[in-house]
Amino acid sequence: MYALWERQIKLNGKSLSALTNYGRCIAKLSLHYKRLPFELEEEINSYLLYCRDNERKSKSYFKHTVYGLRNLVKMLDCEINVKLPQVKRPHVLPIVLNKSELKLLFKTPKLFKHRILLTLTYACGLRIREITRFRVADIDFERKQINCYR
Repeated sequence: MYALWERQIKLNGKSLSALTNYGRCIAKLSLHYKRLPFELEEEINSYLLYCRDNERKSKSYFKHTVYGLRNLVKMLDCEINVKLPQVKRPHVLPIVLNKSELKLLFKTPKLFKHRILLTLTYACGLRIREITRFRVADIDFERKQINCYR
């Protein structure tokens, strides 16, 4: 079943970290009630309300639980008599640093290689997974490009 879900997530254009997060949230739901999610109906709403109102649960945990349930329902093509809530994205503008703040940020790491990685991450808009898997072989010096495909 995991392979089927993994394939469905990839077909939808999601990353493997999304699969991990969705799976973790669905597993916690199942463990909470000691039953599989498609055997639950009224309990799902109670659990989602618990997740939303519990201060120890983050908003992203709630979001991943809802999205995981949606993907599970689609994959298994089963009916759950529960209307899953819409997850609203917050309309928050990103914080933009000015030149002096950026210079200070890039001078902060003591090791030169850390400065390079921080600058590269910022300048290219790399994600954590992309920068942690980055290798010198990923640099195309002739074209002045880097390859991030992992």
